[in-house]
Amino acid sequence: MKIWMPCSPHQAAQFVANGSLELASGFAITPQWAQAINDDDEEFLEDVMLDQAGHQERVVIVAQLAADIVDPEIGAVTVSEPLSLKKVHAFFAKSDATDDEFSWFGPTEGANLLDFLGISA
Repeated sequence: MKIWMPCSPHQAAQFVANGSLELASGFAITPQWAQAINDDDEEFLEDVMLDQAGHQERVVIVAQLAADIVDPEIGAVTVSEPLSLKKVHAFFAKSDATDDEFSWFGPTEGANLLDFLGISA
């Protein structure tokens, strides 16, 4: 399942350094959530999900992981496996807490992500 997992810059730095991270929850596009958004454009749904997942955090990691749906109406899931670099589709980050736009980083661009966040690798 494709999961959007919000995390702090500190957690992102730990992940880049160690190659694994345990995040207990995230969000996925469920049929109920997509129906509530009332759009069937996959790219649009993914953008809305990114905004939802990153509402309170500056970093969102998107990965393919096993998860259980907790609340299909909001797409909430519990993640049932640790996150590893090979499972990552992308990193998204805001430059600061007031930034509204996320910047995209590929799965091999962890050092660039940390540099963007102002964290030493």
